[in-house]
Amino acid sequence: MTYTYTRVACDLRNNLSLRSRAALAVMLGLRTGGFGIPVAHELLHKPRRLDKAIANGLLTNVCYLHWADEHLEGHHNNVATPEDPASSRKGESLYTFVPRCVVQSFVSAWRIDADKLRRQGITPSRVKFAVKMFGPPIVWSAILAKLARRRMRHVLPFFATQAATAILLLEAINYIEHYGLARATLPDGSYEPVNPTHSWNSAHWVTNSMLFKLQRHSDHHTFPQRPYQLLRNFEESPQMPSGYLGMVALACFPPAFFRIMDPLVDGYNSGESDVKELEARAGARFGVWSCALFCGVAAAQQAAQYARLR
Repeated sequence: MTYTYTRVACDLRNNLSLRSRAALAVMLGLRTGGFGIPVAHELLHKPRRLDKAIANGLLTNVCYLHWADEHLEGHHNNVATPEDPASSRKGESLYTFVPRCVVQSFVSAWRIDADKLRRQGITPSRVKFAVKMFGPPIVWSAILAKLARRRMRHVLPFFATQAATAILLLEAINYIEHYGLARATLPDGSYEPVNPTHSWNSAHWVTNSMLFKLQRHSDHHTFPQRPYQLLRNFEESPQMPSGYLGMVALACFPPAFFRIMDPLVDGYNSGESDVKELEARAGARFGVWSCALFCGVAAAQQAAQYARLR
């Protein structure tokens, strides 16, 4: 798929405009991020080396290899705590979270890798770590250039754009999966064990079927080795007012996102007993916001069409 898109976009005989090439890169990034990364995520949790190798190949395709170790050994251990780069804080917008998460997750991956090497008696090297993380994607982009019979300077911008799109989609989903939820601090200073109340769930079947039941996220974090087809939806798990598609769209509008989600966050973190009522209110507010957004987009399209006719 990546090769086909690259060949079409970078072949000068197709005479595509810069806008068309950018559109193809974004389309590819939505596929590699929306389908490739969820597959990689599922395979990373498998015990077989072949599964993990395929997962790393998929992550190479989006230039995000460090995410493999950081997700397994960082995110799953530190989820819903300030130590986890991929857990968004209450009041933190999507636009603040994404750059913070990208930078801090890379730093976290470096620390995890360095600790592994020290335990083996090897001195860690930042240069070697960077080569290990970015070397395979560069080699893969060079292979794509060779197959497409184009120079690297033509292929690399296209490859980087699709990778950036996939990464943005991944981190947008990370943002909504744990927004504002926090594990309690125990008397000894440690955090309570991960349980089904530390991840947002969604029972919407459309995105669940597309994303390998990733929306049953509470069960995944409580039992990381459970196969995706066996993931369950717990009654006590925090419930989002919509599926991932709707929630990512909502997250792009921080004031509306905070207005809908913050009361839910407060209710779950404080252990309120009437969270079902809060969920119902959040669902109603999301419905109103969705209708307003749809009407606004429709009105903008009509205004643009009227302006063209004039």
